[in-house]
Amino acid sequence: MIRAFLSHSSADKKHYVRIVAEKIGLDKCVYDEYTFDFGLQPIEEILKNLDESQIFVVFLSEAALLSDWVQKEILHAHERLDDNNLKRVFPIIIDPKITHRDGRIPQWIRDDYNLKYVSKPTIAARRIRQRLREISWQLNPKLKELKEIFVGRNILISMIEERIDNFDMETPICFIASGIPHIGRSTLLRYSLVKSNITRPSYDFPSILLRREEGLEDFIIKVYDLGFSNIEYPSNLMSMDINERINIAEGIVRDVQAAKEVVLIRDESCIINFTCEIQPWFDELLNRIAQTQNPTFIISSRYRPRNDHLRTRPHAFSVAVPELDFTERRGLLKRLTEFEGINLTREDFAFFTGLLHGYPDQVRFTSDLIKDYGVIAAKKESYQISEYNSEKSAILLSKYSSNQEILDFLYLLSEFEFISLDFLDSLGMDFNYIPIVNELIATCICDYVGIEREFIRLNDAIRDYVRRNRFELPAFYKSKLQKHLEDFFANPNEQDRDVSDISYSIKSGIKAGKSISEKYLIPSHFLKSMRELYQERGNLDRVIELADILLKKKHLLDPRVEQDVRYYLCLSLARKRDSRLLKEVQSIKGPEHNFLLGFYYRLQGRAKDAIEKLEECINHQLVSSRAKRELVQVLLSIEEYQAAHILAESNYKENRYNPFHIQAYFNVIINSKESDEHSVILQRLIKELRSIGSEVSVQMADIATAEYIAKYEKNYQRAKDILEDAVVNLTVQSFAELCVQRQYILKWLSAL
Repeated sequence: MIRAFLSHSSADKKHYVRIVAEKIGLDKCVYDEYTFDFGLQPIEEILKNLDESQIFVVFLSEAALLSDWVQKEILHAHERLDDNNLKRVFPIIIDPKITHRDGRIPQWIRDDYNLKYVSKPTIAARRIRQRLREISWQLNPKLKELKEIFVGRNILISMIEERIDNFDMETPICFIASGIPHIGRSTLLRYSLVKSNITRPSYDFPSILLRREEGLEDFIIKVYDLGFSNIEYPSNLMSMDINERINIAEGIVRDVQAAKEVVLIRDESCIINFTCEIQPWFDELLNRIAQTQNPTFIISSRYRPRNDHLRTRPHAFSVAVPELDFTERRGLLKRLTEFEGINLTREDFAFFTGLLHGYPDQVRFTSDLIKDYGVIAAKKESYQISEYNSEKSAILLSKYSSNQEILDFLYLLSEFEFISLDFLDSLGMDFNYIPIVNELIATCICDYVGIEREFIRLNDAIRDYVRRNRFELPAFYKSKLQKHLEDFFANPNEQDRDVSDISYSIKSGIKAGKSISEKYLIPSHFLKSMRELYQERGNLDRVIELADILLKKKHLLDPRVEQDVRYYLCLSLARKRDSRLLKEVQSIKGPEHNFLLGFYYRLQGRAKDAIEKLEECINHQLVSSRAKRELVQVLLSIEEYQAAHILAESNYKENRYNPFHIQAYFNVIINSKESDEHSVILQRLIKELRSIGSEVSVQMADIATAEYIAKYEKNYQRAKDILEDAVVNLTVQSFAELCVQRQYILKWLSAL
C-alpha cells in the first residue's frame, strides 16, 4: 500500500492536518492520531513508519518551523530520500506568513521544491492524492524529458528578455503570447521566464482555462480553486455588481502575488476576444495590481491585443507567435527523432521535413509516426502528415479506431471542459485508466490544467469533433455520471469538491431543470447549458427559458456574455420559426446579426432574403464557416446546384471530417449531371460519412446510399427500402437535424 507520511506541528492538527488525513483516507497516510499508539511516539516507531511510506509530506507553518520534532522528521526524510528509500518529499506551506524564502526552511527544500501556500486542507488533500497517484502510476520519466525539448523562437525570446530588462519601464505583470492553437505559445512564455531568471526550470505554472462563454465570475472561481487564498468560497456572484466582483478578484490575485506565483491562463476568447480588445474587467484588474515587480500572469491567447491598446498599458506585454520557420522545424524533428533513437538518412530527413508546415504538434506527430511504423511504412502513410493540421482530430483518433476502451474514455472526457483526476476516481472506474491518460497526454490529445496537473482536458479540436458528431456515451459511464449528480444535489458542499465537479454538476442540473441555489450560480453555467442544449437539439424551449432568466439580470452581465446569450436565444427561436427572433436579433450587432437573419429566413423558406443576408457576412472570419454552410443549404433548396458547388466543395476541403459539410457536398454532386467521375466522388463521400462512425454520420450515409442507388443504379425499390429504414431509425434529435436540411426526403419517398 502506497502511503504518505504527514509531518506537522500539533498546533496545526485540528484546523488543518486532521482534515487532510480524513480526506486522503486513513489507509493511505501515516498520521499520529490514527497510526501511532498513545502519547508521544518513540523515534523508532516514526522511523519504521517513515521506512514504510513512499511520500513525506511536511506542513510548513510558524509552529512547524519552531518544532524540534518536525525538524527531526525532515532530517530523517532527507536521509531516506538520498538513499532512494523514499520516493518523494512534498512540502506544503499552510501559514500565509511563511514564504518559500524563509531561512528556517532547510536549504535543500528551498532549492529543489516548488513551495506553494495552500490555504485549504481539502485542496492540500487533492494535491497529496495526486502525488500518491504519480508514484502508483510509475509515470514514464521520458515524458518529462520529451516535454522539455525546445528549439528556436530566438527573436521572440529576445524581445521578452529586452522588455524585462528595460529599466526605464515597469516590469510587466502580464505577458501574452498570441497565435493559432498548438503553435507553442505557452511553451515560449515558460521558456522565456526561465531564461530571464524569473522562474526556475523546475517550476510548474499553476494554470486555468477560460473559454469564450466565460467571464469574470469564472476567473474568480478558477483562480480561487488554485488554493492560494484563504477567503470563503466566492458565492452569490450573480447578485453583485461589477465593482464588487472585481474587488473579490483583486483580493484573490493579491494572495497569488503574496505566494510569489505566476498563473498561466489558456485564453480561448474570454480575456482577449476576436476584436483584439482586452476585456474591461481584466484591464481594470491589472491596473489595480500593477504595483508588483514580478509577473503575475502569462496568457496563451488566440488573439493578439491591439498595439494601440498596449502602448498605454506598460503592465502588459504581447508577442505574436508564428509557425516554426524551416530551420526550426528541422531542428525540432532532429531533436525528437534522436530522443526516440531514430536514425534517419539525409534523404529521409529531407523527405519528412518537406511535409512540415510549422506546427510543433505536427513535427511531434511525424516523429511518432516514424517511431510507430518505421521509416518505409511512415513514408507510405505520409499523407497523414500533410493532412495533419486540417484533419487533426480524425487522424489522431484513427490511431485508436480498434480500441473501444480508449474511445469510450475519450467520449467521457468530451462531456467536460476539464476534469480532475479526483473526479474520475470518484466515479469508481472499473479499470485502470492511468495508462490511457499517459498515452493521451503523450500524443497531445489531452493536456494538463491546474496547480499540480490535477486536471486533464481534451484537446479542443478533438472535443469539438466528438461533440459535433455526437458519439454515444457508453451506458456504464452514463450511470456513473447520473449517480454522481444525485450525490452532488444531495450534498453540494463546495469545500469538498473541485471546480470541474461543481461546474459540470451545476450545468447538468440546469439542463435538467433542477432547482439550484443561486449561491453557486454564475452566468457561464447558464450559457454553457444553453449551448449544449442547442447543440443536442433536445429542448429548444429550455434554451429560450434560460436565456430569458439571464436577460432579466442583464445589468449584471458582461456585455460579451449578454451577446452570446442572445445569440443562442435567436438560434433557438429561428429553429422554432418563431417571429420573436426579428425583435431579439436587433440587440445583436456585427456579422452575427446578418447570419441569424439569414438562418431564420432559410428556415422560413425565404430563399432570396436568406441569400442576401448570408452573402453580407460570408467573408467575415467570425461567421464565415457557418454562413457558407447555410448558404449551401439555401442554394440547394432552390436547385442552384452550380452556385452551391463552389461553396460546398470549399467547406468540404476545409474540414473533410465534418459530416454536415460532406453531406452538403454530396447533395450538390448527386444533383449534378451524372458522370463516372461523379460516381467515384459520391462513393468516396459515402465511405467517409460511414467511417466517422457517429449516429448522425451513419444515418447520413444510409440516406446518401439510397440516393446513389436510385440515381446511378436505377434500383428504386432497394433505394426505397434503405431510405425507409434510415428514416425509421432516426432518433428525435437526428431526425430534426437531418430533415431540416433535407426537406425533399419525404417527397422523394412518396415519389418512389
